[in-house]
Amino acid sequence: MTRINQPSPAVIKSSTTAAQTVKTPVAAQAQVPTRTARQATTRDGFQKAAATPMVLNPEFRAAVAEVLPGGEPSTGNTVTQQQAEAAVRDAFKQQFNGQREPNADQLAAWTARAKEVAEKNGSEFLSERLFSELNASVSKGSTYPTGDKVSTNTPAQHILEAAVKDAFKQQFNGQREPNADQLAAWTARAKEVAEKNGSEFLSERLFSELNASVSKGSTYPTGDKVSTNTPAQHILEAAVKDAFKQQFNGQREPNADQLAAWTARAKEVAEKNGSEFLSERLFSELNASVSKGSTYPTGDKVSTNTPAQHILEAAVKDAFKQQFNGQREPNADQLAAWTARAKEVAEKNGSEFLSERLFSELNASVSKGSTYPTGDKVSTNTPAQHILEAAVKDAFKQQFNGQREPNADQLAAWTARAKEVAEKNGSEFLSERLFSELNASVSKGSTYPTGDKVSTNTPAQHILEAAVKDAFKQQFNGKREPTANELAKWSARAKDMAAQFGSEFLAERIFSELNKAVSKK
Repeated sequence: MTRINQPSPAVIKSSTTAAQTVKTPVAAQAQVPTRTARQATTRDGFQKAAATPMVLNPEFRAAVAEVLPGGEPSTGNTVTQQQAEAAVRDAFKQQFNGQREPNADQLAAWTARAKEVAEKNGSEFLSERLFSELNASVSKGSTYPTGDKVSTNTPAQHILEAAVKDAFKQQFNGQREPNADQLAAWTARAKEVAEKNGSEFLSERLFSELNASVSKGSTYPTGDKVSTNTPAQHILEAAVKDAFKQQFNGQREPNADQLAAWTARAKEVAEKNGSEFLSERLFSELNASVSKGSTYPTGDKVSTNTPAQHILEAAVKDAFKQQFNGQREPNADQLAAWTARAKEVAEKNGSEFLSERLFSELNASVSKGSTYPTGDKVSTNTPAQHILEAAVKDAFKQQFNGQREPNADQLAAWTARAKEVAEKNGSEFLSERLFSELNASVSKGSTYPTGDKVSTNTPAQHILEAAVKDAFKQQFNGKREPTANELAKWSARAKDMAAQFGSEFLAERIFSELNKAVSKK
């Protein structure tokens, strides 16, 4: 079920926000697939180049040349030793997701190559061009400009073991290391792989083989199944707790009855399939039970005895937390109304997933503009002044991602509008309704209720310069500020823009032109 935020206008925000995560009610959990062996990836370089095109990422941009309003370059095609080395390190950072730096030999080889590239193409985007070439070399199994394979001399024992541990870290997301037997078996395999292919990307190659073994139900090079000896009691219980952790995202543990029932089931599973991936197998069965409305191995429904008052109220508060992303709790009236409803739901369906069922009903009420079980509208009594002003400030916070508040004039204008909206629709979702109207005004270039343009009086010099610096911050992800020359030229351009369009969204307008200028470089 999709959470409904009332109202839901077409949004034209000043900056892009992350997508909201919508929690699925229990009725839909039958669609959840069982967890299996982790799929092979192409992380940290090995095989990554074949699937990854060059991306000019401004976060790693060397940016040693000025960018002026006309988009014309202003520097030559030479770089210093320090700049060349910095570009090389950036390229490695991009290729290996910040996990490794070039060694002395690689740094020397790529620095020489960096100078050649700069002499031919200029210093702009130097790290990106090097990344592109490094990416091509990696696709051939090397980290050098020529793309030649690395030496196949057998690495030292500690290097082999480190590669094995890293492969396990990749496979199990850092949650487990190989035991003594696994370490010995995979270290021997690592030696064979290094003698054939060299030590470059050794952990990635081992990860690929480990992933294949895992898909067969083993964590050994041969892919044979592990021993089916029954694990100790504490291991069985640990597997059950981990399965609950996976199922409920770490939010709850099994109670005593559930732990006993699932530990008995864990013993049966281990005797049949071995202890490898025991928690994953239990998670799969627990997931199936949950889809039937239970948290026990048999999938039977839980008791429908009425929970205590504090449990009912806790379920209501959790439902509000889910609906409003932890931003608000029910007031006294809402708590009483929903607690009575929670009692009815528990008597019919049991206390399992009570908060999820209440969330589902609350979500339906919200879609009708209410936060009560009946879905009736809330009172339209005019809220107090401080509540109106708080709603306005929250609307600005939503629109501008918390980066700015309304000034005195905007606060007065929108508070008056908030009063009108509350008298017509009630105070529920007041900030959301104001946000919708503010969003519409912003799309017209204004931050006032009428949508009229703001004053075109020329801003002070420090405001113009601040807008320019903000535009550079957006363009270069905070990695550089404008030079004195750029600041002067862009401030003059900002003055022209403000005279024509007003000072609202001045930084955004400058950013747009700066972005075009950079694209011409």
